[in-house]
Amino acid sequence: MIKYNYHLQEAREVIFPLCKALDVGVVIMKPLCWPYYGIPFMRFGPVEGEEKLPATPAQMCIRWILRSPEVSTVVPSMNSLDELEENVAAITKEVEADETLLDRYLKVAQGPQAREKLLKMLEDRDIDIRHFAERTFNESY
Repeated sequence: MIKYNYHLQEAREVIFPLCKALDVGVVIMKPLCWPYYGIPFMRFGPVEGEEKLPATPAQMCIRWILRSPEVSTVVPSMNSLDELEENVAAITKEVEADETLLDRYLKVAQGPQAREKLLKMLEDRDIDIRHFAERTFNESY
């Protein structure tokens, strides 16, 4: 089980070829948590163009991961029935991953407004990101 997502792609260069050579399956964890530890990247949106897509940003990210033939499965987190249905739809919908959208999210999440969004998340009683936000504020990015 390894971390692999649109932001953390190092596994593709080293671990994927090794697992393929050894005939070992690859299970992906943290597919939606980038670039900040446990915070799903969708929390930094919406971004321009996402409203026109036939799938949600989370579904695009899961589809992007699953297009790697070495990946056996993805283990996304979910906190509600809606999130479960969204994750299942990522494998049942006939859509392609849109890297342009994922690029936009990455830029927004690493941009100057990211810290403002993190501060707002600290006040959101529906999520507890204190641990992740503290680690983020203590590191430079």
